[in-house]
Amino acid sequence: MTQKRLHEFVKAYVPAFPDWKLVNDEYFIRFGGPVAQVVGFEALRSGAYRPANGVRVLVAPKAAMLHQFLDIKNREVFATEHDQKMDAVIEAMEQQFAPAIRSPLVPKDILALCENSASERINDAYALSAFNASCGNRERAIEWLDILSRLTEQSEQELFDWEREYMEFGNELRRQIENQNEKSFLTNMCDTEKSRLLA
Repeated sequence: MTQKRLHEFVKAYVPAFPDWKLVNDEYFIRFGGPVAQVVGFEALRSGAYRPANGVRVLVAPKAAMLHQFLDIKNREVFATEHDQKMDAVIEAMEQQFAPAIRSPLVPKDILALCENSASERINDAYALSAFNASCGNRERAIEWLDILSRLTEQSEQELFDWEREYMEFGNELRRQIENQNEKSFLTNMCDTEKSRLLA
């Protein structure tokens, strides 16, 4: 499926996302404090498109969590099926995507979802250290920073560029917390990331 064709299908979903912003005819986004929820559509080689859901932790640039596809029945939609399947796909998104796309974005509730799904991985430690710090949970933020430090220090292979960026961010966030300046630091991160996602 071409990007042009995909964009036509994505625009057909606009009425289903009245309180969201459509960005570049590729994904819908809404914001709630330090997080954004994104519903995107991926063009597949098979000629179908695939809806996906996820949360961006705005205070941790490029961090994403809670990535999710729909069930098998609604996961892929071929061009010839679009008109007849779209209503069912919308209903599936309403029932299956978390956070719920019809409910307000409440940061503390999303933080709980992210914590419940997290594991000791560099991405999760990076995202949740900043997310917790932005919500005033300094002790939990430091716990995740300790995990981030351990994971990056114990890596037997050379770190990828993104892993090194996350490590450096974690070191800076720790300094900001020690100086009790994390709110200002993270507000700047949030504003920058929000602008990037809307570009």
